[in-house]
Order: sequence, then C-alpha cells, then structure tokens
Amino acid sequence: MSKLSCPGPIIKPNLVSRFGVALIFIALLHHMFFCFVDSHFAHISSSVLMLTELVLLALTALFFVTNASSGYVVMLLAILASSFVLALFQHGFDPKFVRNLVIPVLMIWLGSQYDHHIAVDKLVKIMAWIVLAVGLFELFLPDIFQQLFNIINFQISLGRSTEKALEYAASSFSLNGTRYGGRNFLSFLGDHRVSSVFLETVNVSNFSTLLVAWGLSKKKLDGWLFILIGVVIAVLADSRFGTTLILLMMLMRYGLNPYLFKYIAYFMPLIVILACVIVGWDYHGFRDDFETRIGSTGHDLLEFHPSEFFGMYGVHTRLFMDQGYARILHFHGLIILVVMWVGFCKLKVRESAVIFKYLIAVIISANLAISGDSVFAFKWVAIMWFILGTQLVKEKPACARKSCSV
Repeated sequence: MSKLSCPGPIIKPNLVSRFGVALIFIALLHHMFFCFVDSHFAHISSSVLMLTELVLLALTALFFVTNASSGYVVMLLAILASSFVLALFQHGFDPKFVRNLVIPVLMIWLGSQYDHHIAVDKLVKIMAWIVLAVGLFELFLPDIFQQLFNIINFQISLGRSTEKALEYAASSFSLNGTRYGGRNFLSFLGDHRVSSVFLETVNVSNFSTLLVAWGLSKKKLDGWLFILIGVVIAVLADSRFGTTLILLMMLMRYGLNPYLFKYIAYFMPLIVILACVIVGWDYHGFRDDFETRIGSTGHDLLEFHPSEFFGMYGVHTRLFMDQGYARILHFHGLIILVVMWVGFCKLKVRESAVIFKYLIAVIISANLAISGDSVFAFKWVAIMWFILGTQLVKEKPACARKSCSV
C-alpha cells in the first residue's frame, strides 16, 4: 500500500518565524519610535499605540487560526467566554481585559512555531545589547537624548501624564526617571534613572529580570553575559525591585534543589498573596517602599467583596495602580486565572529551559505584588512569552505519530 506524505501547515513555518522575529523587535522598539515621531513630526495619541498592538495581535491571530493545535484554541475560547460572562456582571465589556489574557496564549504559540536559522540566544543577545546601548546613551549623553526623545511630552500625548507634570519636571524625561532622594545604587551616576527603549523605568527593570532569568537557565559559563547585562540595566535604572528580584532569583536558582524549586515556583502566587495579606493586615497608608506596596495589595484583598474574587463585582471605584493581584482578580476573576496558571505550569519545555520557566513564574508572581499592570505591558511581556514558546517541546504532527496510509 502506498504511503501518503503528511500534509504541511497551511502557512509555511519559516514565514511565521520571520513574523515572530519582526514582532518582538517591534514590541521592543515601537514606543521609542513613536516618541521620536511625537517629538519632531506629529502628535501620537494612545489610540496609535493601541492600533499598533491590535494589528500585531490580529496578524498573529491570523497565523494562529490556520495552524494552532486544539489546546491553544480551547484556552483562547475559554478566555473569550470568561470575558463575555464577566462583562454581564461588570456592566460593560472592555476589550483591554481580553487583550491582557490573549497575549500570553498567542505569543507562546508564536514562539512555539519558531524555526528560523537565527538562534534564540542570538535574538535575546541582540535585544540585550540594544537596551544596554540606548541606556548608556541616555545616561552619558542626556542632552542629546532629550533633543531626540521628549518623553514627558510623549506621555502627556498618550494621556499618561498631564500638563501639570511639566511644573515639576526638571527635564524632558519622565517624572519617575529622576530619583529625587538620590540613587540607591552608584550615587556617583547622579539622580537620573535610565529607561532606555522602554521610556519608563518599570519595564526596563522587568526586562532586566527577564535577561537574568534567561542567563540563569543556562550552564554557568553560557549565561554569564545575560546575567551581567541584566544586572547592569537594573542598576542603571536604579530599580530596587529589579535588583532585589535578581538577587532572589539567584538564591532560588543556586540554593534550591530542582524538585523544591519547581513547587515553590508554581505555588509562588499563593505564597506572595499570603505575604501581602499578612503585611496588609496592619496597613497604615501608602509610602514609596516595598513594605507598603505589598501591604496595599494585601489591604485591598482584605477589603474585597466576595464576588470581587470572581470578577463579578460591578462597582469599579479603585484604580489598583500598584495592586496587581487585586486588579487581576477584580477584573478577570479567579476561575480563568487559575485555568491559565495551570495551563502555564503544564507547558512542556525542553530540559534546558525548565529553570527559565520556573523563573518566569517568580517574575510574574513578584510583579503582581507591587505593580498594577506592568505584567501586561506588551513591550516586554510579548518578548517573554515568545521566548518561552521557543523552548516548548515540539509535538510531532498527528500523521507523523500515525502512519498516513491508504
């Protein structure tokens, strides 16, 4: 009996790979590009950024619907169903909340399709050098940098700041780009905090932790460059969170056996929430430090109406600016979040990427304790999820597992 060749994917894998590479570099650089345009040519509103993300996600979805396996499709449908059901309780549908949960699914899938000749290590290294180079340019040539990129005016254009901020600004950098009380690290560098291509210190700090996580997942000598660049970026940004998390990841990586590390990483959200609640039990108001940020998250959770834990509370009076766990539970609900976290934990990655996956769990869990929505910032999480997707164990097509004969 003659053998039939297995049908190939509807869209060539190499086309998907090239698109994936383009997407992560656009994610990395698009804020800087639009800031330059806003500073010199035309006003850029938040709708332009939203449209850029929408186009990228729509193109990814186009590839997705013609190539995705059933597991991804089921997760995507679960997200959509959950969002529409919760919209009935929340008295309105906000596509932003769908976008937040769809990004990990689409980016992990897109990364899983990667078969480009450029090694993933090289892609990460190129991005690391870009972020570091722009950061050093910003630090040592601030006047030229500000002539090219007026960050505070760009933030005003996006609606993320107001004209009143100009009264307090000592430069055209963002307000949080200055450590008015003096730097925590390397005070001789001055009070400026580097934001590099991300134009804000929060997400350049998150990117630094991602680099370190990637480096820690390697054999010691193979990962040192990623760790070094990540640490340098975190210090240049004067990020207390970034440097503390990097230290924690190093301690976990080299101080825990892999079996214990696995379960601590997977249960990290519960561990962090418990810590937030304990600190928040005696919360006495917000200050700009770890203790009160964590405490404010715990305090909000303690004040929750029972229905808020399931996203079924229709009153939205709090902004949850720095309370990530409270924010995602209030708007997304516990059920779909647990489903997605279990899905994440069950992802099968290559042996060389197991530690990277654990450290991503740590990064996300820690982030949600002190930041409202930075874990949904496309400019770095798209990169993180894509890289994780490239490390998934490749499943053989069904017809490769079963003889295609007639």
